[in-house]
Amino acid sequence: MAKQSGSLSRSNDIRHHWPVLLRRGPLLIVALYVLFGTSWIMFSDMWLATLVEDPARASQLQTWKGFFYIGLTGMFLYLAMRSLYAAIAGISREAAEREMRFQEMAEYIPEVFWIWDPERQCLSYVSPAVESILGLSSERLLEDRGLWLRTVHPQDSERVTGTLEHIIRSCKSITQQYRVQHADGTWLWVEDRAYPICGEQGELVRMVGVTENITEQHHQQEALYEAAYYDRLTGLPNRYLFHERLEQQCQDASRNELAFSLLFLDLDRFKYVNDSLGHSAGDELLRQVARRLLNVVEGRGFLARLGGDEFAVLLSRRQDTEQRETVVRGIINDLSRPYRLQGEDSFLTLSVGVALFPRDGRDAESLTRSADVAMYSAKRHGRNNWSYFDESDNPASTERLRLEADIHRAVENREFELHYQPQFNAQGTRMDGVECLLRWQHPEHGMISPGEFIPLLEETGLIVAVGVRVIEKACRCIHEWLGRGLPDHFVLAVNVSARQLQDEHLLTETRRLMEAWNVPEGMLELELTESSLMEEPAYSRRLFAGLRNIGVKIAIDDFGVRYSSLNYLREFAPDILKIDKSFVDPIAESERDRHLVEGIIQLSHTLGISVIGEGVETEAQRAILEHAGCDWIQGFLLARPMPLAGFETLMARLGTIRAEVGTARTWPQ
Repeated sequence: MAKQSGSLSRSNDIRHHWPVLLRRGPLLIVALYVLFGTSWIMFSDMWLATLVEDPARASQLQTWKGFFYIGLTGMFLYLAMRSLYAAIAGISREAAEREMRFQEMAEYIPEVFWIWDPERQCLSYVSPAVESILGLSSERLLEDRGLWLRTVHPQDSERVTGTLEHIIRSCKSITQQYRVQHADGTWLWVEDRAYPICGEQGELVRMVGVTENITEQHHQQEALYEAAYYDRLTGLPNRYLFHERLEQQCQDASRNELAFSLLFLDLDRFKYVNDSLGHSAGDELLRQVARRLLNVVEGRGFLARLGGDEFAVLLSRRQDTEQRETVVRGIINDLSRPYRLQGEDSFLTLSVGVALFPRDGRDAESLTRSADVAMYSAKRHGRNNWSYFDESDNPASTERLRLEADIHRAVENREFELHYQPQFNAQGTRMDGVECLLRWQHPEHGMISPGEFIPLLEETGLIVAVGVRVIEKACRCIHEWLGRGLPDHFVLAVNVSARQLQDEHLLTETRRLMEAWNVPEGMLELELTESSLMEEPAYSRRLFAGLRNIGVKIAIDDFGVRYSSLNYLREFAPDILKIDKSFVDPIAESERDRHLVEGIIQLSHTLGISVIGEGVETEAQRAILEHAGCDWIQGFLLARPMPLAGFETLMARLGTIRAEVGTARTWPQ
């Protein structure tokens, strides 16, 4: 109704029609004057002759008739001219008001508005905001036709001019990003959105556009990419970027029938250095190793740190793979020289495994496995050595077979137990949740590391049955704690592996256990890693929807250690994001890492996702996370993982549940 009303009001306003009248006004006035004058002469003389018979009287009236005609036409001309000038004044006021509003908008909006004249091949208008980006006034840019293009980075200049020519030819809008130089010499990233205005024949009449400073967003994206694909300690490519490169190399080599070499490197005495001199010395040792490896490998191959004390080298060029033994000897010799740590010389050896494509594997997985087997063969043959892959080294070790047999017995005898690590608010004053962590107390070997037995559980498929028991234990704990006054905002988190995620019964079993133990919605949380989500994204989205329907919260664990894709955060929309410990560790010392974590928290909150900071070990880290708006924290600063009895004691001491005398429970019977 408002649009219709506005249209009628405008059509009734004579000023709306004055542009037409101004174009046709002279012809219209002449036509009306001729018509009126002719009619007056013809009809006035005829009426006068009819009404007055006296010639003298008629002559006098003829004179007065002329005066009357002059007066009447003069009055009409006066009224017409007054209306015309009033309309012109109104149009001028409206034009001035529109100009003033446009100038206000252009002055106060931070984006730059511009107009390009295709005939003159230069800018015809630039808003004042350009000074904030280039440090140059709009007047100077308009005076110097080539100045704008000279501010573009030399590496981007050809692409920018090519895009401009493409817009002129195609008359299609385009968005592009490129670098420009501020007057003070700094380089900024801008996003340019160009919108062509074309004529009836498709020719470009003019081009308008908006330019925005995206330097901060670009640097955040770069930081996220580096965090996802580069090792934070050494600056080398990490495991995930290396595997992407290796997969691409396998495809290219298969297509072109080429050969290449893969080297796996493992430091032999790193654990001893780390344990005796401390983690800071261990980190410094890894940095020195990375620098030495770069000196040997740079220009010959692709170097990456796979994690811990493991590195890999990809020799993809023919001449490099033919000289692989020379490269390996150079690496061993260079890394065998003493390292200066804490004022003393330390020594290190390494073992190198060599696998050849396509002899030892035709895909990334098999080639990686062959290089790994070759590396362990080098360790068995005296360390500080290297070895080619040999098929005879591949069978599983006796120790692994024994451990696999033990794990079947452990599932049957219920040797697994849960440890609990509390999660607090960012101030560290209130316990709001807990993460359940699976532990294996071996009857002979004591506590087995999760890094050893969880992969075995996944490979054997036993993780599915064990996972159901963990969820059952979690539901039972929630039920019992609710009877002891547990607040309904408390959340108990259970880790779910990629193998469990593929189990079609996960949703139905979770629903059954929640109903059996009367678990309220929102109190059970399932934690999944980034990598497990990306294996079957379509299935993961359907599973998420089903879990949410039964009141289960979804958390993404170890955020940043692999994909760190903003797209999957949008698609999967988890309830909670857990920032990995590797991101939290350096935030007290590194301003860049602190800004990165702050950016992750702000982005998550924008998407409606809560955030948990993992691995908080110092008060400085906690304070930074609190200031950044992190919702919850978890780490040794506040509490280590502990058995059920100790955790319930802590809960009672903090007032999370009522104190109650009872026996400790390790596994649901």
